[in-house]
Amino acid sequence: MLRRFIFSAILGTGLVTGLTLTPATASANPTPVPSLYRPDFHGRYAVFYRHGPHWDRYATYRDRDDAQRAARLLRHQGYVVKIERQRAW
Repeated sequence: MLRRFIFSAILGTGLVTGLTLTPATASANPTPVPSLYRPDFHGRYAVFYRHGPHWDRYATYRDRDDAQRAARLLRHQGYVVKIERQRAW
């Protein structure tokens, strides 16, 4: 019986103290800034391949290594390939 009383007193004190230590105001995250998303522009490096008399864009990549991998794949398939860095806007 005495153990129950001591346990209840400690538990009650812990709960009351824990509730008083919580902040009274809610902290909100800053409002997110909308991104400038264009569906036709996903990265910084564009891979072009020669298709007849004109160049077609294969894809754009954020990393130059990924663009070089894609160019290597297209060259392996027999295309003439070039990689161009897209301007930041």
